[in-house]
Amino acid sequence: MKLVADQGNTACKYYFFDQKRLMGIYYGEGSRQQSHLDHVLRYHGPFQGAILSSVTAEEPGIEASLVSEMPLLRFVPGQTPVPLAIRYKTPATLGPDRLAAAVGGQYIFPGHSVLTIDAGTCIKYDIVTEGAYLGGIISPGINMQARAMHTFTGKLPLVQPNPEELPVLTGEDTLTSMLSGIINTTLASMDGIIARYLESFPELKIVLTGGQWQYFDKRLKYSIFAHPNLVGVGLNEILDFNEDKV
Repeated sequence: MKLVADQGNTACKYYFFDQKRLMGIYYGEGSRQQSHLDHVLRYHGPFQGAILSSVTAEEPGIEASLVSEMPLLRFVPGQTPVPLAIRYKTPATLGPDRLAAAVGGQYIFPGHSVLTIDAGTCIKYDIVTEGAYLGGIISPGINMQARAMHTFTGKLPLVQPNPEELPVLTGEDTLTSMLSGIINTTLASMDGIIARYLESFPELKIVLTGGQWQYFDKRLKYSIFAHPNLVGVGLNEILDFNEDKV
């Protein structure tokens, strides 16, 4: 068993892999990161190795706790080898979640050009072709858009989109107008970005992931493959690629 720890902006996700097979997931939400890790190590181990990826600063002691229990690979873009050529101009600034999603997309569709769309705190688009990571796009996620409208205006409320409901195009009050602005314009943006990539890569495979993938899964015009655990899959591939280093 291998442990994949993915520290995002809102939660740490722990994936449990047996070789390539995903056996389970534990979501450590909130600020109690160390206690979440202690729970994982106590009830889901033992693990033969682990990879730690973080887009934010984790609690002191997380890395030390992992190192004390098993061989650990700390994933750092620009330093950690990955099974892709990197054509990004500043790999040291590349978010590990973006690169891991790209590796996961290439694992699912080997030999194809792949566009991964990670709908989370931010919406990230990343493109891989001919075994090389080129880069992509970063834009505000739907909750960030909602908070921005509430924070930077005097009277607009804080709205919460519902993944089960597609807002009407023409809002009939402030609430429905805001929801339409968040979801419908984001859908239109996604469709537009996909269309532009398809011009350059006609056989492109599109993989949707992230904490808010359900808002968009059945609503895009184009054929996509939804994989909520794509980043975890990519991190597991990176761990395997560096097997001799852990």
